[in-house]
Amino acid sequence: GLLIFQDLIVVPMMFITPLLAGQLEGDLTDAAVILGRSFLLIAVILLTARWLVPRILEVVVRTRSRELFVITTILICAGIAWLSQRYGLSLALGAFLAGLIISESEYSHQALADIMPFRDSFTCLFFVSIGMLLDVRFFMSEPFLIVGLALAVMLIKGLVSGGVTLALGYPLRVAVLVGLALTQMGEFSFILAQAGRQSGLLVETGFQLFLVISILTMISTPFLIRLGPRFSRGSESVARWLPAWLGERKNLDPGAPEPPKNHVLIAGYGLNGRNLARVLKEAGIPYAILDLRGEAVRRGQTLGEPVYFGDVGQPEVLNRMGICQARVFVIAITDPFAVRRAIQVAREANPSLHIVARTRYVKDVDELIHLGADEVVPEEFETSLEIFDLVLQQYQVPHGQILRKKDAIRLASYAKLREGEIETYIKKGNLPGPFEMEHYTLGASTPLAGQGLSQLWFLSNAGVNVLAVVRGSEIHSRPEDNFLLDAEDTLVLIGRRRKIREVIDHLHKSEEGEWGDPEGGGWVA
Repeated sequence: GLLIFQDLIVVPMMFITPLLAGQLEGDLTDAAVILGRSFLLIAVILLTARWLVPRILEVVVRTRSRELFVITTILICAGIAWLSQRYGLSLALGAFLAGLIISESEYSHQALADIMPFRDSFTCLFFVSIGMLLDVRFFMSEPFLIVGLALAVMLIKGLVSGGVTLALGYPLRVAVLVGLALTQMGEFSFILAQAGRQSGLLVETGFQLFLVISILTMISTPFLIRLGPRFSRGSESVARWLPAWLGERKNLDPGAPEPPKNHVLIAGYGLNGRNLARVLKEAGIPYAILDLRGEAVRRGQTLGEPVYFGDVGQPEVLNRMGICQARVFVIAITDPFAVRRAIQVAREANPSLHIVARTRYVKDVDELIHLGADEVVPEEFETSLEIFDLVLQQYQVPHGQILRKKDAIRLASYAKLREGEIETYIKKGNLPGPFEMEHYTLGASTPLAGQGLSQLWFLSNAGVNVLAVVRGSEIHSRPEDNFLLDAEDTLVLIGRRRKIREVIDHLHKSEEGEWGDPEGGGWVA
């Protein structure tokens, strides 16, 4: 967003350049007329292109000729650039407007794909030509002065970019990353400097000084971006000592109420966060949501969701959201550094908290578990499972067999995660040995009503026991084999996780009428 703003702000600066150079004769009224004419020309170009360009491209697309489409796109860009220069504007400004026009059309993706090879070539040509304008002898004449000015430019630009980020309500960690990434001078500054040179605002010495400083800042940018995460992590300790400077009041909505106990705290109100919140609401489980995007927070609050603005990496924010009283903490954000920070802070605040984290890559799983996460869901791994699930369905592979294959792959890939999770359960003293509990509620019109537990053949085959049956307000602990099931009973199952999943799948299939006793006894579909 800041980069796009830097490019757009060049447009009025190009108009102001002739005024600064005193090239316009007459009073301020004449200058205002010229500026008004320039803006009018831009408006005419944009409106005409928005109406004319899509129709031209539509006719070209109907010919099904890729070569004609490429040539037409190039001619549109070149034509708009020529028109802007013909009527008193900059050639570069016209090219910029042409790019905006093409990007707004419905054929922008195809145009980008076709122009991509030209873009890379022209980009290389642009930077090589900039380098050829540099006078190396000028740099060698005053190296300390030039390096000092380059550092001053980078410092000022970094402080301004980081300060704007802080003013927008983002934490210091994000502001440091933005400041380091935007210390360089933008490419459009070369066009602006060239305009200043032509108008006499920049003499040759000043132009060479500008070139050297620009090139030095661009060369240093990749190294600063690489150091960004290290400085970002270090800034967290500084943020604790400077709350007044960092706008700590923006770290959490002042109107956020005290969250309920034993709740689920969700970090991120994206697609995953919204889906989880909807399921929790339907299940009657209390929850609260944190997000750092003001637009997402406003959208959630409009829908009546308990969404609040705050940085999940700040201890003060998590404490305010009741992290010590929460039962589960779900981190569903995409920022890898914020995920790591949130896991560490939450684990320190609540050692018994169950933390579920999302990550993009499998290689991050071990590190996040080491930091304190109980469960980590890597997107690329789960995506691969869903892909082969869909492929096997097309070959009529039974759904139960697909589930067993997925469980086998998960068991092998999440072996380390599962060991750590089971150890956590044992330490808490909830279950004896490597077992877990799960529950399953029968439907209102289930065909299993009136059947005894002994007739559920898949229970004994899987080695899963029914610890209790909840019927209304009654709890039947350790039911006998002849215990008869009823509609809407809740079965509390105990066993190994993989086996419990198999039993739940059998129960679901039984209610759908798809499973029976392979030995011929008991209930048969």
